[in-house]
Amino acid sequence: KAYDVSGGVDKFYSGFAEIGSSYFKKTGKCTTFYPVYISKKKKKIFIGDGIKFDSTMPKAEEKRRIASELHGSMQRMAQDSVKKED
Repeated sequence: KAYDVSGGVDKFYSGFAEIGSSYFKKTGKCTTFYPVYISKKKKKIFIGDGIKFDSTMPKAEEKRRIASELHGSMQRMAQDSVKKED
């Protein structure tokens, strides 16, 4: 679950960030993850700045960093969306 009923963003697992490591192993390139927030009330999709996978970091640490940065960005988009509705 990546959202809650109050319009905020719940915490989520970092397992999805494994894609960054797998993609790097296969292509030698670092992928970029983009935070996305959907406002049901406004019927809008918000897309934040990309967060690039860093292949030089320990895998577990990098997965946590990506999840944390995505979560923070999505939370800010949710809060901004609510402020703009007022």
